[in-house]
Amino acid sequence: MRKKKIFLLSFVIISFSILILFTKIFFGQGSKSIGNVILFSKGQNLNDLSVILTDKGLISSQLVFKIGIRIIGGEDKLQAGEYYIKPHESMRSIYKKIVEGDTITYSLTIPEGLTNKQVFSILETNPQLTGDIDELKYAKEGIFLPETYFFKYNETKNAMLKRLAISQEEYLNNYVLPLLSSKENVSSVLKDIGQILILSSLVEEEAKRDDERARIAAVFLNRLKSGMKLESDPTVIYGITLGKRNLNRKLNLKDLKTFTEYNTYLIKGLPPTPISNPGKKSIEAVLNPLSTQELYFVSDGYDGHFFSETYDQHKKNVAKYRETIKLKQLEQF
Repeated sequence: MRKKKIFLLSFVIISFSILILFTKIFFGQGSKSIGNVILFSKGQNLNDLSVILTDKGLISSQLVFKIGIRIIGGEDKLQAGEYYIKPHESMRSIYKKIVEGDTITYSLTIPEGLTNKQVFSILETNPQLTGDIDELKYAKEGIFLPETYFFKYNETKNAMLKRLAISQEEYLNNYVLPLLSSKENVSSVLKDIGQILILSSLVEEEAKRDDERARIAAVFLNRLKSGMKLESDPTVIYGITLGKRNLNRKLNLKDLKTFTEYNTYLIKGLPPTPISNPGKKSIEAVLNPLSTQELYFVSDGYDGHFFSETYDQHKKNVAKYRETIKLKQLEQF
């Protein structure tokens, strides 16, 4: 009887010690002092996951990890994906993360004013996106909405491009189109969303400051109303590079006199397509232009422009710009 009591007591003590050790290992801090990324793929199971975590040094015991998850009842709830395991993260925390599908989220920013080719380049060089671009490759400029997009592991480049295009379509249909019908000063000149996008892309390329976007839009609209050519340098550059964008030199007189269907020094009205993917600020500037009679603007030599209503004043502003450039060149010596 006494031996039986001793045996039971020993069993209880050993069991309790094992439970304490198990609890410490499963719920306590992990030993890995640096974070790590793991990939738990579809079709893999708990055994595979425990091997992955052990190989990365993120858990100290496969047995404890598997027993713990089976006791909790989460073996069938594991979600595939790419996970970031923090330094010293416990087995319990790792389990919770994978059951909840708390996978890594990546961000992709498409800046305003990029051409389609530049957008493709960003996607093609992104290491987290998979596959090749074989859809929307020949779409017209302006189809993509510049914004920051978030995505998970295994997102394809084609899928991301579709998201950019759908975001633009939704923005135009849900916001721009309803607003255009109430803007008589704009809709009398620009007949549809396509023309809104074209002019917005010119504003995007000309404006260096947000506070000038609506003013530049007004100048372009005033020139269109007056039957004047837009004479926008970025359209000439686009006609030469066809979206590759980097001219790597200054425009010259020959460029301005060389015909392309985008050269607004030679053609009347708008170019046939947008010359970039304009952002919301430029689109909204076109929808809400400044109330002004100005017909001209020229760079002030810094990040802004001089504006004028008459050609005589414009010539004076051009002279001021050239003087500023000369002074800046002298300051370099």
